[in-house]
Amino acid sequence: SDCCLPSDTGSCFALFNRFYYDKVTKRCKKFIYGGCAGNGNNFTSKKKCKKTCRNVQIFCCLPKFTGPCRAAFIRYYYDKVTKKCKMFTFGGCMNNGNNFKTLEECQKTCRETKCPPIE
Repeated sequence: SDCCLPSDTGSCFALFNRFYYDKVTKRCKKFIYGGCAGNGNNFTSKKKCKKTCRNVQIFCCLPKFTGPCRAAFIRYYYDKVTKKCKMFTFGGCMNNGNNFKTLEECQKTCRETKCPPIE
């Protein structure tokens, strides 16, 4: 989900007021966009940000995903079965959103997540 990406000002130097979704605080926040590059977590209004990212916690319900790359980064994911954040090794690319740099970030983001029943 684009809503899980960090804010990215891009590589140009314009000064556009934009909004991004902060997955830790679960709020849309203002940032300055440079006008080019960047990523999909970039909205022209707070309303568009909220509408697009309102169900973002569902990424906490996704399975752990190492990805196809072969780096070895220590990360944390939310385990929907045990309802706890656990450590795993991330390969460095194709993050599915259930991927946090710190245990604290995982716990803060996913602690109140209610995942659909496991089939």
